[in-house]
Amino acid sequence: MNNRKKLFIISDIHGFYTEMKAALDNAGFCENDDGHLLICCGDYFDRGKENRKVFEYLEKVNNKILIRGNHEDVLSYILESGLFHPKIYISNASETLKEFFGEDCLDEKEETVSFSADPDVRQRLLCHIRSCVNYYETEKYIFTHGWLPFEENDGKLFILKNPSSASDEQWHIARKTKWTDAYNLSDRPSKTLVCGHYPTFYANTVDSRRKGDDSSVYCGKGLIAIDAGTDTSKRVNVLVLKDSIL
Repeated sequence: MNNRKKLFIISDIHGFYTEMKAALDNAGFCENDDGHLLICCGDYFDRGKENRKVFEYLEKVNNKILIRGNHEDVLSYILESGLFHPKIYISNASETLKEFFGEDCLDEKEETVSFSADPDVRQRLLCHIRSCVNYYETEKYIFTHGWLPFEENDGKLFILKNPSSASDEQWHIARKTKWTDAYNLSDRPSKTLVCGHYPTFYANTVDSRRKGDDSSVYCGKGLIAIDAGTDTSKRVNVLVLKDSIL
């Protein structure tokens, strides 16, 4: 049985459906083709204005792996609790909620959310988030949102040997960890780490050869970063790899 597939990896779509779809089409991704696998490294919504289109597109794609991002942590809490506190939440979360649940879904103080306009989409969004995994592995690569769970000792970050044993809190921290912060402080997993979360135009902070306005995929030592900072660059990176599925 041939378990080798063509992988199409994207991250940090942030509600920019048009840019995402154009990038995937240009890369040659075929929806529901068993030989193709779409790996999404988290942060599907907020910032852009096509969140519902992103959601509906990902719903209909079967050949996919969804990885949880830090924006999913926040959205999950909002959807489950009905509470919203804009001072501590992520950028444009209020606009995302209005896109899904109507302009009047937030109270006057923007502290609570009503899902009555579309309770079905609330359940579908919760299913979307609950289907997300913390990480995904193929034979040669490991895919995450921000970083892998780690332990700190004398200023050095040591990646947990068994990521599946990490606590929810450790994963919550890992998802918010900028790869540029961890790059020179952390060891690397045995496989190449592919991540998003922090735009690649900040790669010049760890690599002097890199230009500060370069939003293309960054390949470093044991790491590939793919977040294009779409709200600024107006592009989505698609990393195409071939590897064996475990």
